[in-house]
Amino acid sequence: MLLMADRLDQVTSFLRRPDVNLCFQIHPNQLTIPTFNPPAEWNYWWQWSGEPMNASFTSNVLWSQSKWQLLWFYYVRDSTPDWIREHPDEDTFKLIPIQLRKLIDEARTLQLSRAVDTFGRQSTRRKFTGMSPKKAHEVERMTQYVSNVLAEDSPESRPQHAADIGAGQAYLSRSLRDELGLHVLALDFSQVQSHGAARREQASKSSDNETQAGSLDYEMIAVDSNSLISATEHWIQRRVHGCCLNPCPTPILWVALHACGSLTLDILRAFILRRRQNDQDVCWRPSAAVIVGCCYNMVRSEDRVLTRDDIVLSPNHLQLAAQTPDQWGTSPLKFDETVLAIRKIVWRALLEGIMARSEVTQTDPAAKLEIRRLGRLNNDAYTDRDQFIRRAQTRMGVDLSSQCSLSERDENLERRLEVFHVLRCILGPVAETFILLDRERWLNEQLELTCSTKIRAVQGM
Repeated sequence: MLLMADRLDQVTSFLRRPDVNLCFQIHPNQLTIPTFNPPAEWNYWWQWSGEPMNASFTSNVLWSQSKWQLLWFYYVRDSTPDWIREHPDEDTFKLIPIQLRKLIDEARTLQLSRAVDTFGRQSTRRKFTGMSPKKAHEVERMTQYVSNVLAEDSPESRPQHAADIGAGQAYLSRSLRDELGLHVLALDFSQVQSHGAARREQASKSSDNETQAGSLDYEMIAVDSNSLISATEHWIQRRVHGCCLNPCPTPILWVALHACGSLTLDILRAFILRRRQNDQDVCWRPSAAVIVGCCYNMVRSEDRVLTRDDIVLSPNHLQLAAQTPDQWGTSPLKFDETVLAIRKIVWRALLEGIMARSEVTQTDPAAKLEIRRLGRLNNDAYTDRDQFIRRAQTRMGVDLSSQCSLSERDENLERRLEVFHVLRCILGPVAETFILLDRERWLNEQLELTCSTKIRAVQGM
């Protein structure tokens, strides 16, 4: 296994490769603009991507599906879902240019594993109510993970207090209290979320007469490093000490299930600041933090890269870092959703090209052409191309009927758009790997290898 420092160096070199970097810098919409010229660095896959899929081998293998699907199957070839009965064999994969195969292989090797751990126990006290299945899954797994982290400490040093940062409706806060018996401070910046959490808490009290081992308090703040320290300080003084004269700081667990954008780093900076203070100067100390970062696209520009000066992450890097192509085929429904998502990318890119080539007639004189935006359309708008055009015209207040019809298809361009988008999604997890390894290196530098500190980046929730 590669050492993390070595892997970060290799990931950085990979992302700086001209052919890879251009995949992040160029948006699919740009491929449809008349003035677009494909970079020479893409020659090894560009021509191939536009050609029809029509090849037969001596083994009588005939693969007639789209090229983007062939690329995806190659990417997941070691873990093809059981429900997919017909998929390419090794001979069929030879249809993919060898240099493109090597690129995908390197991307798979460099990215951190996203395999889901089968850890923990099941909830025993209550069912998760009022949540979507996705939210219930996240809360249950987070509770299990926190339980495992706490079990690593001795009973004497194990935290009994936790701050749930960005608590929202406080589903996780209540689970940590009810399942693990923790005293929890739920922090959120939204008045609507905080009031909703309070209402749910009241409803829970009226329907549940069980004695609670823990407790739950709410506070509404805009979280940054300083406000997090201050809010935790005031809460612990009220709950435990009443003053800061205790000889042994109270251990605190910080949790954040959705630490959007730079919130992850705000929490880590607060953790570092507090850990550097002497025990005699504080009444509490963060002993562990369990943080699930998300929404890389909302990361502040100064937080995109922390330890390197030889790479720049664009907004496209941050958007693509969240792509999960290894999850596209987990079920037939999920794969159908993926097919639809790729069709949306392609058709919207084609529309961009049509708008760029056309003298657009404006049907709504009050609308400003320079701010035309398509926005989100319902899925049924993508059932056929002409219907998509009609919906787009209505939404944007323009008339394209005299300019084009999507029935006049440029199939070569469509295939290239599909391949390009899927290739970018395959490269995305490498961008996330850089973000996580860069943060880990920064964190180790900041902590100066402080003993007994637990920081874990949790994925696969």
